[in-house]
Amino acid sequence: MSGPVPVPGVMDVPDYIQGASTAPGIANPIKLSSNENVYGPSPKAVEAICRAAGDVHLYPEGTSPEVCQAIAEYWNLPEDRIITTTGSDQLILVILRAFMRAGDEGMYFSDGFAKYRSGVTGIGGVPVEIQRDKDRGFAFDLEEVRAAVTPRTRILFLDNPGNPTGVALSGEALRALHAVLPPDVLLVIDEAYVEYSEIGRAGLDLAASQGNVIVFRTFSKAFGLAGLRVGWAFGPKPILDALNRVRTTFPLTIPSIAAVLAALDDRAHVETSVEAVKRTRARVVERLRAGGWTIPEPAGNFLLLRFPGTEPMSYEAADAALLAKGVLVRPNKLVDGEKVLRITIGMDDQMRPVLDALLPG
Repeated sequence: MSGPVPVPGVMDVPDYIQGASTAPGIANPIKLSSNENVYGPSPKAVEAICRAAGDVHLYPEGTSPEVCQAIAEYWNLPEDRIITTTGSDQLILVILRAFMRAGDEGMYFSDGFAKYRSGVTGIGGVPVEIQRDKDRGFAFDLEEVRAAVTPRTRILFLDNPGNPTGVALSGEALRALHAVLPPDVLLVIDEAYVEYSEIGRAGLDLAASQGNVIVFRTFSKAFGLAGLRVGWAFGPKPILDALNRVRTTFPLTIPSIAAVLAALDDRAHVETSVEAVKRTRARVVERLRAGGWTIPEPAGNFLLLRFPGTEPMSYEAADAALLAKGVLVRPNKLVDGEKVLRITIGMDDQMRPVLDALLPG
């Protein structure tokens, strides 16, 4: 049967497979597959959502001024350089729509977030992948970045910390990366997991001082609001002005606005849950490494289990052992096809089955 034909590039976009929530034969699995905050949102946010339910017949403010003001106060940023979107995923698409055309080049790093390649391909752009050396802590060569830039290069995406590697660039490395880019190439820094790292304000400070840097963050991870889809970005006014013209008219819902305001008013909750994740992460990584597992230095609320050939068991055996304990994790592949398992850091009692599965005996 004949019908409409998708534009070039759309059908080249690979399906995005999210972390599993169920598995055959497991009634109550331990879900460590989607990097969600296992401690959940602030109780204040939950209460705010319930109170806002009666207003869902109304349209929200399209520019979310209250949210922008609260974000500005929380992170000590100028309010007029903040934009909100429906999750940070939407920011990728909005940035591409505003700053790339078919045939332009969009750069990203190997083993970075899969949505960068998908987004560039989906608009008919040319994806350009910069290799990282997985045997040197996923380092990359600045001269290779410089050499990869052409007159058609428009954007370089960087997830910092990286997903699925968990590796983070220091502020010094971030500034060095920016220094090799021409002024007309936009550096997009995705800081979805920044609260679990030691990066601090490095990305925000770079975006504050440079005309070709934008940083985006999310309320899905540390703030535990993944189901509400709230993202925000900080950058130069001219860039935000372009994004405002092509983003969704009403990016945030009334309940999501209420939840974000309440969550930002409960700094203690997010700080406590982040510190709990960091403590558990350190303990679990130490034990797994002592048991022979290869794990890149993690800076997010997850760890990456690699299988270079010296690990205690094979990828297939580890995956099966975890599933036998009722633990759901995220299968993935590195750029050369090496199979890896990404495991969200859960509460201590959720991580015991992980350790039991991977450290038998």
